[in-house]
Amino acid sequence: MSERSTTSPTMTSASMDPLERGARFRRKLRGYDINLVDDALLRSEARITDLEAHVETLHEDLQHAQHETSETRHDLTRARAELRYWNDRATYVDSEVTRARRVAADLEQTARDRADTIEADAQHRSLQLVDRVCAEANTILQSAREEARDMFLRFETDVDISQQKLEKLDTVRHEIARTMQHALQQFEDAVREMDKVAPVKRIVEALEQPTRRPVPTFGQQKALEAAHRFSAEVAASVVSALSTPLTETLTASIEDLDGAIHHLTDAVDEAAGATAAANASAATPLKKSHDADEEFAALLMQP
Repeated sequence: MSERSTTSPTMTSASMDPLERGARFRRKLRGYDINLVDDALLRSEARITDLEAHVETLHEDLQHAQHETSETRHDLTRARAELRYWNDRATYVDSEVTRARRVAADLEQTARDRADTIEADAQHRSLQLVDRVCAEANTILQSAREEARDMFLRFETDVDISQQKLEKLDTVRHEIARTMQHALQQFEDAVREMDKVAPVKRIVEALEQPTRRPVPTFGQQKALEAAHRFSAEVAASVVSALSTPLTETLTASIEDLDGAIHHLTDAVDEAAGATAAANASAATPLKKSHDADEEFAALLMQP
């Protein structure tokens, strides 16, 4: 190392020849020639060459890196511009979204207000309609109740009238039955009287007109005609009663019964008059006959 320090100024001299410089440092170590400086210079030159090549490579890499850096800067600038554009676009979209949300909120509020107004109006109208319908229903129900009450009163009145008419009809029937019974009794009495007078009349007629045919008496004819008329009127009353309402039927039945009673009374009166006339006509020839005929008639009339 002391040798290196002493020879270092000589090594740095540029005017000396490398061979000369190397010649001075030849040493023999154990039979080997060693030129330390030349080997070191060769190694240094090789190292410098490698370093220069590496520097050139690094310079190329630096240029390439600078180029890539410039491209990267350009891409970064373009990316920043695009980012700024998209930021502006996003800001615009945000503003549009905000405006759309505000418009949607306004529309929603307007729609809600309109819906509330429509609902309130519909509820008010429905309440009015319900009130009107309830009022009309109450009016109809009241009128129906009044009409039903009137109908019930009329029905009760009709029932009472019908009951009265039925009672009157029952009374009239009883009166008719009693009258008919009395008329039949009178008719039977008249027939009995006529039967009592008939033998004498037959004897007188046989004496006066031997060829005369037996015919019914005037009283019998009137009684038969009255009975036929009464049967026809009763049948007509039954037919009309089946085809007319109750009140009209009762009224017509009462009137028909009254008419039938009058007809029956007239028939009985006619029969009684005819019987009296027959008795009178039978008594006249008897007074003119002989006393033997009268005695013979008396004998025939005995039971």
